[in-house]
Amino acid sequence: MKLSVIVPSIGRPGLLPLIHSLPGAWVEWVIVFDGSRRDRQIEIGERQRELERIGLAWHVLAAGGDWGQQQRNVGMTLATGSWLVFSQDDQIFEAGADLPLAELDLETKPQLFRLRKWAPSSEALVWRERGVFRPNMVDGDCMVVPNVPARLGQWGAGYCGDWDFLRDTADLWGGVEWRDEVLQRGV
Repeated sequence: MKLSVIVPSIGRPGLLPLIHSLPGAWVEWVIVFDGSRRDRQIEIGERQRELERIGLAWHVLAAGGDWGQQQRNVGMTLATGSWLVFSQDDQIFEAGADLPLAELDLETKPQLFRLRKWAPSSEALVWRERGVFRPNMVDGDCMVVPNVPARLGQWGAGYCGDWDFLRDTADLWGGVEWRDEVLQRGV
């Protein structure tokens, strides 16, 4: 099984630590830079050179400025893995995240893992309450979904564009499976 990790990037230095936090030949990294960010061109160029040094490809989308939503949509069309995972260039995978990801079975529904935002407290956990599936209670980076294009929503424009993807994908699959494991955390 191959896993595609889709990462929109504005060139933050956290991109390489993210990539190194989930090593393995079974992981495909789909990095899509926000080419509209003129204020970040130097950082984006530095990250592209780092990716070249470790042999990873990347893509640049000229449009952007919408919290990476368009980059995620493009990343889904480029991904070749059996499962899609979404992350950001200011997060890393938790130690041991490869274990539940390696167990994924294509016969199951999308998985909704927990995510720890940028604080160590339990208040920083997303999702905090099992079964509460609504905006601001789940995050797009929580969902791990089989790569079946006809059963994937689209990331909407704007800050809560992940909710469009989550809601529509869950509807197309008839729900999600809630997982207690924390898959990623912000750094």
